[in-house]
Amino acid sequence: MLGLRWFLSGIMLLIILFFLYRKDAFKGITLKNILNSLLIGFFIMILNNGLFSESMKTLDSYLAATISATMPIFMVIFDYLLNKKKTGKSALFAIILGFFGIAILLYNGKIKVRI
Repeated sequence: MLGLRWFLSGIMLLIILFFLYRKDAFKGITLKNILNSLLIGFFIMILNNGLFSESMKTLDSYLAATISATMPIFMVIFDYLLNKKKTGKSALFAIILGFFGIAILLYNGKIKVRI
């Protein structure tokens, strides 16, 4: 059932793509693009979703949500380390905003903040 949702959403996106662009919908797609997409899809389905779903059997939901929510931070770090690509101001703002969103969700009311 875990993979069925992703499979059906992919089929729906292909149908939407076809109706929006008709002739040019699949123009320029090479065998290399398809193989790369299959490889990435495999890693997302098996390693990311599969292992995350398995870990939910033993982890508390707040800890799993925190780990999942930090994914954009790691993506920016790896993109810089591997590709030397700097992150734009809007992306950094979104990551900081998301980080504070996690902090608000995990705040249990024991810390007194004076403004």
